[in-house]
Amino acid sequence: MNKLLNQLTACSLGTILTGLLLSLLLFALVTAAFGLIASLVSSITGSPLALIGLMMLGYFMFGQDRSS
Repeated sequence: MNKLLNQLTACSLGTILTGLLLSLLLFALVTAAFGLIASLVSSITGSPLALIGLMMLGYFMFGQDRSS
């Protein structure tokens, strides 16, 4: 019984960790894409304010908890 419980715990823990890793990877990719777009816009306009503004926008769009 104890062995079965240990296996179940390890399995669910692995699933949770995998899910967390995948969501972090997705978040990093989205953030990197937003950063790339922001730096392109910044280099075109020549204003670092555009870069900061777009990064803030990206954070508020994707950095918040979307479950609510």
